Amino acid sequence: AADVFGTVADIARADRNPKLAIDATTALGGAARRSGDWDRSAEGYAEAAHLASALGDQASGLTVRVGTANTHFAKGNFQAAEAILTEVIGEANNSGLDGVAALALHTHAGIIHQRGDYAEAIRIGYEALERTSAASAKDAIMADIAGSFYQLGMHDAARDAYMIVSVTTGLQWVKWQAMINLMELAAADHMESAFDDYAAELKNAALDPRLRSYYLFAYGKGCVELERLDQGMATLNEAVRFATQQKMHFIAFEAEQVLATVGEKNKPKQTQVDASQVPKRVHQIARALTEMRKLVLVSPHQLLV
Repeated sequence: AADVFGTVADIARADRNPKLAIDATTALGGAARRSGDWDRSAEGYAEAAHLASALGDQASGLTVRVGTANTHFAKGNFQAAEAILTEVIGEANNSGLDGVAALALHTHAGIIHQRGDYAEAIRIGYEALERTSAASAKDAIMADIAGSFYQLGMHDAARDAYMIVSVTTGLQWVKWQAMINLMELAAADHMESAFDDYAAELKNAALDPRLRSYYLFAYGKGCVELERLDQGMATLNEAVRFATQQKMHFIAFEAEQVLATVGEKNKPKQTQVDASQVPKRVHQIARALTEMRKLVLVSPHQLLV
């Protein structure tokens, strides 16, 4: 992807299309960052920032800075990332650039989630959701909100959010990702029939290597949680083999970790949420997601926030 974006940027420069060159070099920075090529990522963002400055394109310039903040976030330098995001959010607010503010808020929510403040991550993530009109951004933000609800122990709210994504997204791979998450939730809550239904639909789906690796891990782990130990161990071993083959080493590692604990007694369980300790705003957001889920099941192409 980074190579393709680089080619697009070269063509855009030759054709004197600076806006396309900004978009391509920004995308190049993001793709290189995700592949761990920090130098190439920095070069892409630097060129995009230079072009945006030359054009006086504030929105693109701020978007590039969010990309730079994401690089700091990926490297674990949360303080540097937050300093950039605070500036970007302030400038975007002053200029009425809600879409850019939403990008920055989403990244900020991710940082807060990594720090373990799931309630605050939900609050910030929902603000990002309210301020963006981009469908792909809504998918990503909603999925991250669901993850924070899951970590907080509010499984019903997490399920509502993942279900919204699975129904409203226009991207098949995003739908499958949400369904895998729903399958995991079903296993965690011992909803065996729902677990089997999701698994049956995903089993023969044309999943890409990353999703297939994650599916095998989630299905094997779910079987273990449902005390189908033989099936779970067999699937987890398959997940290790397949994920390693596809160089998805982090998934292989997680599968090995679960295999190492199969059969152990008194395994730690996720702490149940104490509703009285959850901020009122988080409960409001949970209720809003329930209403959204009801609406999108009736009209799948609506996502009201």
